[in-house]
Amino acid sequence: MFSNIYSSDIINKLLLIKKDVGTNINFHRKAQKLLPDLGSIKFISKVFEHNLKHNSFLNKQWTSCEIPQLTVYQDDEITIKYHFFLPVKNLNNYNAAYLIHHHGDNILSSHIFYGPGYQTIEFKKGILHLSDKSYKLKISKDFFHANGATNLLEDYTPHLVFNVSKPTGSIALWSNSDINTSEKLRLNYTLKKGKFYGFTDSQFITEVKKDSRFEDNSEKHVQAICYFMQQLGYDNKPFINSVLSETKLNNFWQKWLTKLKNEELIEFPNFENLINTLGKKISIYDIRKSSRSRKFSFFN
Repeated sequence: MFSNIYSSDIINKLLLIKKDVGTNINFHRKAQKLLPDLGSIKFISKVFEHNLKHNSFLNKQWTSCEIPQLTVYQDDEITIKYHFFLPVKNLNNYNAAYLIHHHGDNILSSHIFYGPGYQTIEFKKGILHLSDKSYKLKISKDFFHANGATNLLEDYTPHLVFNVSKPTGSIALWSNSDINTSEKLRLNYTLKKGKFYGFTDSQFITEVKKDSRFEDNSEKHVQAICYFMQQLGYDNKPFINSVLSETKLNNFWQKWLTKLKNEELIEFPNFENLINTLGKKISIYDIRKSSRSRKFSFFN
């Protein structure tokens, strides 16, 4: 859908690397040096405008579980997106914003181009299923993913992102690994009484929809995108005027694009990301404590 969203030297260089080495981890090691170039306001403005030209983007119904985002490039093997992270009210940056999860056979390079960044924890791939039906996870990396830094997350690596203290933007480069696995359904992990328990994506969706704050058509995501574009300095009023006058927009886009055009101050929305942790406050201290060695027996 967005394969030709923005033809540029940077994208072409990434595609040449892909052609040369494939989409494995070597692709990311070579491609990472190009990611900061995607963070310029000129480039982001073009991406924003190309997204606004697609009805599939304008008509998208955002759910509370999703990260506000713009698609830069996408084909059958790689995807590049801007992800926009916003602070969750009543949480500090040592509270988890999401549950522990992995991205299957996808490799992710993440570059922070806006804002301070966020705390993150990665776990070893070898997760043990214990006799009490809990899981044993061991921390492999525990660090602050700061502005200007690029992190490489390997396929099937469980990880956890914590709440941001200030709005933060990342450039996410995804690719398919060339590793075959017989792994079953992906599990998400939560913490209960000092132990990790897992459940499938479908189980997560069933539970999260029970939350009264859950939305399946969120205005906050549209507001968040317009907030970031305003903060980044987007000012192409003639283009926004053309979208407002020539495109059939829903009320959300009509409202926030009008504010963006008129230079009205757009505040960032408060997200209820406790939805994404199923209503639980999960602290970094509890995660670290529960990941320490303890006596266990395997589950058969």
